[in-house]
Amino acid sequence: MHFSAIESLIPHRVPFLFVDRLVHLEKGKKAVGIKHISLSDPYLMEAGGRKVFPGALVLEALAQVSAIAEGKESADGPLPLLAGLNGFEFTRPVYAGDTLRLEAEIIRKRRGFAISKGTIWIGEIMAAHGEILSKD
Repeated sequence: MHFSAIESLIPHRVPFLFVDRLVHLEKGKKAVGIKHISLSDPYLMEAGGRKVFPGALVLEALAQVSAIAEGKESADGPLPLLAGLNGFEFTRPVYAGDTLRLEAEIIRKRRGFAISKGTIWIGEIMAAHGEILSKD
């Protein structure tokens, strides 16, 4: 699933759409997205002589995949909002040239809130993981 299909599920648009492709979707259960960090990305920062993608935007990309996993039928109407993070840990920086595999699995829904287990992979290396709390 590419941009136009993703744009039908969430209201985010370039330059604040951080999911390039959706490779798996079980509405209400799980979604897996891909984000490639290009050398021309406008959000890259210099750190230690390397171009790094900001951690806050890595989290935003995962939150967008989590919103897709929640299974709204369209980008119209209320969208789940990022309400919090729990136990989030970054285990590797994200550099220009990396391709992120963003996995979000809904583990609990209750009273307008959802908790997703989120994991970000770069190849076989886990780059970040934790829980995302969203509110309808």
